[in-house]
Amino acid sequence: MFATAPSASLIAASATPASGSIPDGYRIQIPRLAIDLPIAEGDVQRDTVDQQTPENFAFHLPGTGIPGKGSNSYIYSHARRGMFLSLWNAVEGDDVWISTPDRSALHYVVSEVHPRVPPADVVWVQPTPAERLTLQTSTGPNREDPRFVVIALPRLWAAWIPGPPINIREQASARPAWPVSDGASCRHARQRLEPRLLDGRAWSGERSRTRACSSLAWR
Repeated sequence: MFATAPSASLIAASATPASGSIPDGYRIQIPRLAIDLPIAEGDVQRDTVDQQTPENFAFHLPGTGIPGKGSNSYIYSHARRGMFLSLWNAVEGDDVWISTPDRSALHYVVSEVHPRVPPADVVWVQPTPAERLTLQTSTGPNREDPRFVVIALPRLWAAWIPGPPINIREQASARPAWPVSDGASCRHARQRLEPRLLDGRAWSGERSRTRACSSLAWR
């Protein structure tokens, strides 16, 4: 198993009084990389000292910002299949989605990829004056191995459609209720459809510019 958690120096550098634990109900999705994980609060002793980071979760580094609150949110997970292993294939322009407990969807885009970051480099966990995601996984099994770091910046903030949870299978043939007769409305329709992130599936507007944007497609 590859070492995953940030180093002790990163943990120490991240501690800020204004930051809190991430509440239950956050989730990260990177559709092109097939990343889809719930986010839980990290544990310094467990993840850094004992090196016993649980599987099948992404973790919020204690002391860093909460997604959507206007600063640097540091999120890490194992470099294993189904977790952050495919983060190694991230490229600038990849879409990153964070869904929140209040049914909001926060849309980011990858802006930087840093494949070999020294474990003691603390600049990545520092607070930032603007919203940012810092995603991290490992490159090898030892604590001394470089970290793989990806930066994503906000692109689109869109509200969930209010109401009870949606059964995606029942809604797969639905059509948007707003007009899509012109280019501006068409773009708005796609933006409203994209954040429907439920049960690990993303429901989005058809991306092809040659088709009507009211048609739906599974991503």
